[in-house]
Amino acid sequence: VVVGPLQGGLAFTAYRLPLQVASAAGCRPRRQHTALLRSAGAGEENGGGHARGGRESGAAPELAVSGLKPPLPSSAAAVSRRDGGRTVLSTGLGLGYLWLLYNIATAGDNPTYLSKLRRTVVGAVPTGGLKVLEVGIGSADHLEFYPSGTKLIGLDASLPVPEQRIGTEVRAREMGIKLKWAKGDAQQLPFTDGTFDAVVMNKVLCSVGDPLAALREVSRVLVPGGRFGYLEHVAAEAGSAMELQQLLVDPLQQQIAGNCHLHRDTDALIRSSVGTKADSLFRRLDGAERYEVWQMWPIFEQAVGVATK
Repeated sequence: VVVGPLQGGLAFTAYRLPLQVASAAGCRPRRQHTALLRSAGAGEENGGGHARGGRESGAAPELAVSGLKPPLPSSAAAVSRRDGGRTVLSTGLGLGYLWLLYNIATAGDNPTYLSKLRRTVVGAVPTGGLKVLEVGIGSADHLEFYPSGTKLIGLDASLPVPEQRIGTEVRAREMGIKLKWAKGDAQQLPFTDGTFDAVVMNKVLCSVGDPLAALREVSRVLVPGGRFGYLEHVAAEAGSAMELQQLLVDPLQQQIAGNCHLHRDTDALIRSSVGTKADSLFRRLDGAERYEVWQMWPIFEQAVGVATK
């Protein structure tokens, strides 16, 4: 782009660098138009008539030396706006995804969730010296909720690797807990009738094939008067927006989360198993309540309680 003569007989020629389009991911900023100035003498070496203000066919229009940039063609402006919108959208989606990952990673430390779980374990195992079965123990993340002197058997369909189990056993001993492991199915517990003083489940009945069969097994291995403490995520209120979310996400959840069902009314199932009839699995239910932990979406709707055989 040619500019006019300046005071003192000097003239400058400005060149606009081509537009650098941002990457599809919106990671790199768009480069601004930049003007490079050179003296009239250099311009004359390459056709000095340009530096003196002449224009040949096809040359760019003259600009003042005020630093104004030439306007983008209408098509380029449209591309610029479209790319800007994509960058904003991709940035927003990226931040939203990071927020979701953060919430998933820290959901297990939610104060409401931990307080409900602690209350459930303490209600089922009020004193030390009891023989306890935790179904679905995983990596035994909440040993500190059990009183010292507990004789705990941790059952899971997939146990931690031996090295991790040894480390967990050492940690349990430091708390005064005697921990052993068992591999098995919640629907067919590998124990004789009346083996345990208490059974604890934390988010297990959502993923078993037959939740009622699992409850029957819990009742079977409990001694008379034994306690069953549970924390389960459950179906949201019928007809609510939250239920609609569960129904929409449920098929995917089952595929990626080991058959975990978001829309099981486990709370109602447990309540229906309590009664005075001959076929009732439990005779009393204490501390039963429902609550919400939004940080743990989509398993935000939860229920806790302690049933006594």
